[in-house]
Amino acid sequence: MYAFVDFIKAIQEGGDEDKKVIDNYEKEFWPIWSNLEDQVWYKDYVGKFKPVKYKVPNVIKDKYDWDLLLQLVMASFSSEGVLEFNKEQELPELAISVYHWDRHILQRVSSLMSFQVFDVIKIYIKEQMQLQVLMKDEKERPIVESQRESRLQRWDNILKKMEASQKEQEYEKEKQQKLQDLMWKL
Repeated sequence: MYAFVDFIKAIQEGGDEDKKVIDNYEKEFWPIWSNLEDQVWYKDYVGKFKPVKYKVPNVIKDKYDWDLLLQLVMASFSSEGVLEFNKEQELPELAISVYHWDRHILQRVSSLMSFQVFDVIKIYIKEQMQLQVLMKDEKERPIVESQRESRLQRWDNILKKMEASQKEQEYEKEKQQKLQDLMWKL
């Protein structure tokens, strides 16, 4: 499985713009030599998104930290994460919705190839580092904090709806079982 340091290394080996992201982050905080959970942007924000299971590409299911991807997608300011539910599927689909110029692009995580997942995680890590650096600016800080709070609230609402839906499904199953038991007694 890819580790956080693999993504940092890939960013450092990228172009000048990628290197600049790392340099700016390390200048404002500290060198990135520790694990993900020690990063300010993860502790203060991304780590607060409680992960749920969702449909992932079977071929690469052991290659990535899917909880981290979900957290990064839902925390992102540059895209929208959508959990799509289908009664025929046990797990929801995680779809990433992006507006690029005048086009709307929707991509389901379960259909991504390995290199695409790697690139998406790398992009989202860079975004979170840039936002954390941006928060050092007193004018930008309240804007970023407000957006973060909004995203966390949205995720909390999604989790509440999922929980209510799950309870409703369990109730329906129980009701069907009781009805079936009653039918057997007749």
